[in-house]
Amino acid sequence: MNDYLMARVNNIVYKDTLNTEISKSDISLLNSLPTKEVISTLRGIFDKEHDDVLNSRAYNAILSIRNFDKVQFLIDIFDGASIDWQIAHCKSFAQFHDPRAITKLCKILRENKDADVRYVAAQSLAEMGDYTAVTALEHAQKNDIGKDYEGFSVADKAREALLKIRGRMRSQ
Repeated sequence: MNDYLMARVNNIVYKDTLNTEISKSDISLLNSLPTKEVISTLRGIFDKEHDDVLNSRAYNAILSIRNFDKVQFLIDIFDGASIDWQIAHCKSFAQFHDPRAITKLCKILRENKDADVRYVAAQSLAEMGDYTAVTALEHAQKNDIGKDYEGFSVADKAREALLKIRGRMRSQ
């Protein structure tokens, strides 16, 4: 990307350091630029910055790019992320009705060591999971003794997710 376009992408992320949201006009501008270069620039900001607001702005901008595989992006960055970012990624997965997102959330529910992350994975599966999530949710309902930071049970959230998924399956 030429320096002018890269500067425009940087300006979008750095111009409002008090707000994590990206404006609709800025999203429109990002989507009018070459996707590969925009993602490269945004990913560089996301990976190098240590400021939560700037990270969030870059993250939100990445997730707003139309012609980009956002689910694969989330899968790729999940395991190396902090607990807080893993929670954010689980919430983001819920936006996508993609079998890869469901598979990843099921794996997180079965294997992640942090109860907060597992809780949010179950919560996200409640929003967009399908029959492929039932086994992982049943296992969590029966075996997960973890509680999130507020004391809510992962097993109870898994049970709620099962009810929602089964309700969706019956209505189809």
